[in-house]
Amino acid sequence: MTPAKHYATLYEKALACHKQGQLMTAVEGYQAVLTAQPNFVPAQLNLGVAFFQKGDYPAALTCFQAALRLDPSMAEAWYNGGNAMRLLERTKEAFDWYLRAIELNPGHADAHYNLGNLCKDAGNLHDAGVHYRNALAVAPKSDMAWNNLGVVRMEAGQTQEAKECFLKAKAIRPDNLDALLNLALSFKYLGRVADALSHVEQVLTRCSCHGPALALYVSLLQQNCEWRSLRSALQRLEAATRAQLAHGRQPAESPFLSFTRAADPKHNLIIAQSWSHTLARRFASARQSLDAKVRCPGTHDGVLTIGYLSEQFRNGATAHLTAALFGCHDRGQFQINAYSLGADDGSNYRRRIEQGVDRFIDIRNLSITAAAERIRSDGVDILVDLIGWMHGHRMGILALRSAPIQVNYLGFPGTSGADFMDYIVADRTIIPPEHQPFYSEKVVCLPHCYQATDPTPPVYGKTLSRRECGLPAQGFVFASFNTDYKIEPELFSVWMHILRAVPGAVLWLLVRTDTAQHNLRHEAASMGVDPRRLIFAESLPKERHLARLKLVDLALDTVTVNGHTTTTDAIWSGVPVVTLQGTHFASRVASSILLADGMEELITHSLEEYQKLAIRLAMEPELLGATKKKLSANKQSYPLFDIRRFARNLESAYLTMWDLYKNGRPPVGFEVKEIDTYLN
Repeated sequence: MTPAKHYATLYEKALACHKQGQLMTAVEGYQAVLTAQPNFVPAQLNLGVAFFQKGDYPAALTCFQAALRLDPSMAEAWYNGGNAMRLLERTKEAFDWYLRAIELNPGHADAHYNLGNLCKDAGNLHDAGVHYRNALAVAPKSDMAWNNLGVVRMEAGQTQEAKECFLKAKAIRPDNLDALLNLALSFKYLGRVADALSHVEQVLTRCSCHGPALALYVSLLQQNCEWRSLRSALQRLEAATRAQLAHGRQPAESPFLSFTRAADPKHNLIIAQSWSHTLARRFASARQSLDAKVRCPGTHDGVLTIGYLSEQFRNGATAHLTAALFGCHDRGQFQINAYSLGADDGSNYRRRIEQGVDRFIDIRNLSITAAAERIRSDGVDILVDLIGWMHGHRMGILALRSAPIQVNYLGFPGTSGADFMDYIVADRTIIPPEHQPFYSEKVVCLPHCYQATDPTPPVYGKTLSRRECGLPAQGFVFASFNTDYKIEPELFSVWMHILRAVPGAVLWLLVRTDTAQHNLRHEAASMGVDPRRLIFAESLPKERHLARLKLVDLALDTVTVNGHTTTTDAIWSGVPVVTLQGTHFASRVASSILLADGMEELITHSLEEYQKLAIRLAMEPELLGATKKKLSANKQSYPLFDIRRFARNLESAYLTMWDLYKNGRPPVGFEVKEIDTYLN
């Protein structure tokens, strides 16, 4: 046999073994070919592919590099080398190798697709969308490209467009679980909860232990008040979470879902730490590159630059609370920058925030790295994250250490779990000393409520009637305008006890789906309460919502997740709020708000006490009248609505943080001491 025929035969045998999945035999065969003929490019390329499939990425890359030395025009070697680079976390080189593959073969759909993945992972949504569309121009039947284009569009807030992409992916491959799950998620955000449930159930039918599907399923059941199904779903999710944590994997249960279902700060910390550590590893190399390129500002004297980072510089809960804060900062000591991750909704809240800061920077179309680079280049000294792990977050910006001091504040009621976050702003009610070990950040306690509160919310120029709001002409009005997922079966049972004890009373609720309304009416009937005594409110603009609150006699708080903005709205409108002080951040917020308004008597410590207080206030008009009178008086004299006082205390916290940093000291927890005499 001639030498050429010899190595050709060896190659065919190795290739046959490779196709049959016999990787070790294939590797040995390709190596034998290269011993006989070192310059045989196909053997060098396929040896690299075999090593890649075995998980030996350094060896695979060596083979692809050797193939390219023999034939630099081989697009497939550039593409496969890019894959190896990506898994070796050499992201910049992987990007360049994919580009080279496309230059040599513009129709290389997989190279376009993987470029899109790199851009998506970096938070560069625009470029990711371009590359996915390029892949689809070559391979329009790529369900993966349609799915990931949908993910990019959903992250950019284009939920309807995202849904269409997921539908196309599903049509191409009906068993694409990622597309089915993402379609369910898009339906959730579009308010089509029944469709969302249908699709997530399809995922669970095919894979009963699918962690992300279980997490979404629990969230949807919470929203629909489907409590009977929720119990078993929670058990399955808890089992999946334990298994994922035991194997060192990030659990599907998100930090947000964690605090909504478990008032356990230790559990909340474990979940958040897993998510943040995964994120930090993902951005480790990018952070090193950024450190070499743009340094964080050094210590200096003079005006400090505070950067506020949020997706909700628009008509939303965070803006409702903070719109007045930014303009109250002392410009002799602070420059205030706002970094916006969300679209301009044209609202008055957006305009107030833009006018209240020194610089308003829209970074929603920047990649995570570019956003971090911008914040560093702007010389931000303290970056205050107002979103945490909530929907729309871009925690990667913080993982890149965009500022020397990074603060978790307001938007997320719990710990970030991140070692790249230095402080969390709270108060002694929200995080008492015994809870501090369950926070990865150092705890900064403000002297009153941690929550900023706007003292001048919009006012509706008309008085609303009970009839206009769907309320009966007579009868006591209880209300809980906390959203549906916060309503829990044990608490609902207490509410029904209260209605049975107060003849003619109604309970005014705000839930988003017809299914949730049906389920709550069914539960009421099963507990001997006429379902017609549940009145369901519609979502209204802020000024009309505040106007209708005047019709409420007493607000009933939810337990695991309190009303935050909702509680403040009620108090501003003169409505007492009965709350139960819980055992983690989200379940202690209403207590903090009430204490800052001098209304400690509305805080209870058991469901029995909660029930008795609500009934007593409803049945004793004089007591309720006195409570409302006190609430109105305290609004003027207590610190809850004194935004300038709040701003001075928050600024004192910032100055202490900076002083520690300037003197080379690590972050430490501390309490802000308010001066005895406060000049408004």
